[in-house]
Amino acid sequence: MKKRMILMLVIVAVFIATIAAVKTRQIQAGMKQQAAFQPPPEAPPEGFEKHDRRSPLTDPWEPIYSKQTPDAIILGLRLATPHTNARGFVHGGLIAALTDKAMGHSCGHKMRGAAQSLVTVSMAIDFVSSAQIGQWLTVETEVVKTSSTICFALRSASAMRSGRSRMMSLERGKPLR
Repeated sequence: MKKRMILMLVIVAVFIATIAAVKTRQIQAGMKQQAAFQPPPEAPPEGFEKHDRRSPLTDPWEPIYSKQTPDAIILGLRLATPHTNARGFVHGGLIAALTDKAMGHSCGHKMRGAAQSLVTVSMAIDFVSSAQIGQWLTVETEVVKTSSTICFALRSASAMRSGRSRMMSLERGKPLR
């Protein structure tokens, strides 16, 4: 009788452990699904379309959007987790690369074919605030001066959520043909 009781207790314990293990796996799977869920991205602001000039550097950050004005190419990006550093802020290198890209496109646009290929000779950047996941990043360029071989530009980047904009960086640069 004692052996039977011990055997039944062992069977019940194994049964309870099996149920607990199954429940634990179900909970973990649900947590993974919940963590993987990302709400659909918000549409870009009016006037922005998918940017058609791709680059191996910026491919992981896609989709990047652009808006053309008479004087510049404005770049935009909805900020997400892959754009962040270890502290959860949008990485300054991403902002610097996009401002460099916007400056080159805007200078080329303003020089209207006078330059075949532009490279950045100098760029200074001051970060005055941080950007967060979910914000819309806009990189605008003001072409200050052009010649046949050089273009001077000022750029600013700002991040916006719900109509409120925050300046993030100011840069000055000189792309050279």
